[in-house]
Amino acid sequence: MTNNTWAPKVGMAGMDGAALWLLSLVLEYGLGLQPPGGTGPLYLANQLLALAGLAGITFGFYGLWWGGQ
Repeated sequence: MTNNTWAPKVGMAGMDGAALWLLSLVLEYGLGLQPPGGTGPLYLANQLLALAGLAGITFGFYGLWWGGQ
């Protein structure tokens, strides 16, 4: 029954990932960082934030699959 101990952690990772993804989307449109116009270090930081968000969401989905929830 170790799946139950991981369920809150992967659930939180998925929710944190969704929040990061939403933050990156708001920053992208708010600062005009859409491709092809987006360049520079701010654009790169926004893309890394989006990647971290997607990784958290993926981890959350994987945890749900793994835990059989």
